[in-house]
Amino acid sequence: MCRRIAACGLATVLTACAIAEPLPTLPVEAQLLAQQWQAMRARPGHFAGGEWDDQVDKWQGAKHQLMQQLFDLAWGDRYDVAQLRALLGAPDRVWTPAADEYANWLRMTEWHGQPAGELWAYAWRGQHDQLLFAVESGQVRAAGWLLMYE
Repeated sequence: MCRRIAACGLATVLTACAIAEPLPTLPVEAQLLAQQWQAMRARPGHFAGGEWDDQVDKWQGAKHQLMQQLFDLAWGDRYDVAQLRALLGAPDRVWTPAADEYANWLRMTEWHGQPAGELWAYAWRGQHDQLLFAVESGQVRAAGWLLMYE
């Protein structure tokens, strides 16, 4: 694919080649969790403008427990960025170090590891409570929960 678009310019070629890279194949257990995550992620819940759903919104509800398993897997097995994306998909939000909220999210998150680089957020309860991964140079540097504790 990359050779067919070579006439489009270097930036386009590099972007297209990066997009065309296949995601790594995950172990079967991880694939099953990823499928469960995609199904659960599609349910809006109260904090994302939907109706209250115990499975999605409740502390230790099904979504919360699934996200804890995903966190344990990705951090425990030291997934790289490609593996993380294969497991969780694209993040719901990304903050760069230049973002206004970046320093607050660093301070408010219960980190495992030393955060550096971009912060990738995966929403549990909308933008209210989120699972964050700090990624830099293709590696996951840290992971943790950004919880509002109200």
